[in-house]
Amino acid sequence: MFTIETDASNKGLGAVLMQEGRPVAFLSQTLSDRAQTKSVYERELMAIVMAVQKWRHYFLGRHFIILTDQKSLKFLTERRVMGEEYFRWTSKLMGLDFEIQYRLGKENGVADALSRKMTFSALSSVHFEQIKDWETEIHLDPKLQGIIHDLIQDINSHPGYKFQNQKLFYKGRLVLPKGSSRIPLLLQEFHNSAVGGHSALYGRDPPHLLKGATIPSTVEEINVMINDRDQMLHDLKGNLAKAQNQMKKYADRSRRSIPLNIGTVAFELALPPESKIHPVFHVSLLKKALSPLANPQPLPPMLSEELELQVTLAAVKVVRNTAAGLSSVARVCAGVIAASIDYIGGEVVNGKNTGYGLPADIWSLGCTVLEMLTGENPYSPLESMQALFRIGRGEPPHVPDSLSRDARDFILQCLKVDPDERPSAAQLLNHTFVQRPLHSQSSGSASPYIRRG
Repeated sequence: MFTIETDASNKGLGAVLMQEGRPVAFLSQTLSDRAQTKSVYERELMAIVMAVQKWRHYFLGRHFIILTDQKSLKFLTERRVMGEEYFRWTSKLMGLDFEIQYRLGKENGVADALSRKMTFSALSSVHFEQIKDWETEIHLDPKLQGIIHDLIQDINSHPGYKFQNQKLFYKGRLVLPKGSSRIPLLLQEFHNSAVGGHSALYGRDPPHLLKGATIPSTVEEINVMINDRDQMLHDLKGNLAKAQNQMKKYADRSRRSIPLNIGTVAFELALPPESKIHPVFHVSLLKKALSPLANPQPLPPMLSEELELQVTLAAVKVVRNTAAGLSSVARVCAGVIAASIDYIGGEVVNGKNTGYGLPADIWSLGCTVLEMLTGENPYSPLESMQALFRIGRGEPPHVPDSLSRDARDFILQCLKVDPDERPSAAQLLNHTFVQRPLHSQSSGSASPYIRRG
């Protein structure tokens, strides 16, 4: 199961995608000046939507969990009243099966750090702890003191030198006395260390040593020195190889060869010869296979690639003419839900298959019959937004057991989630629920479609 940890700070948003408790991907984004002025609730909601949109392909057809330190977001799908700005963000989560859980801020450290990553980047600074001792050495050196005195009188007295902020520079570099005890330390830092060595200063590794026979010199002494160096390197490599073989020999004494039966407790991979991975592994290293990926679902026709609602005018129809000669005009918009939410099918909300069609009318028929027999809306007492999330997840309304067997079967046939499995209107006309003759009932008697207790 996938889990998303999200958090929002004053400057940015952060999220972590996890699977079975292990991090898979990280996400961090800086907020614009306008977004920074939004409320904490909306910034936390923006972090959730940003993470879901980024990793949406992982969640299609799966149930996943969202962890946030904003406790009020736990009841996002159950809100009865929702502002326009919040609805715009929430609409991008429709059609997904998720659960929002609350987590304390101190337990949501990774996402919190990602949301503040851009804030920390401006806090780092370089500080040289020994700069005071360096300045003291300069002031104790008579030659450097003379140069500083001359520069104070005339800045052009010593070309290349500059005295600024109590420090002496030569061609933009700090000056150190010739006999300073800190020279070995600087050579170590800026030539041999991993931080200040060749790779840090020049952006690349030091050049490879050339053999004497590659580029012979015109000076015979230099050729002799290079040949001696090459011989020394050759001897060093030979000694290292001899030491490695000796160490392996002693280590092999405590090892023993264990034959593995390929196919029972061990498996062998057909790897290429140049591979550096051992081809045989034990059965205990096998991991649980992941479930097959769900087929990607197409976007509803009324949503763009950015999941924004697009309304286009398809036709204009004259409904009727009044007595005063005025016409009632109906505007028909393409790809827009134009029905009561309590009676529309899941394929209409998600845009699956063909969306609107005869199977959608069969679903509406089942909801209508259910309301006629129970006296309540199919998704009562849920609000419109809550019902829309239930429908998008493919959850049909509850059919009570108090109805008769024929009535329950008729309604359940109409409310099948897969539109292709719903019967046609002609098939429903032959159902026993419709074919049963309606006998006259005396006043106060129970309906024949409600099961007697």
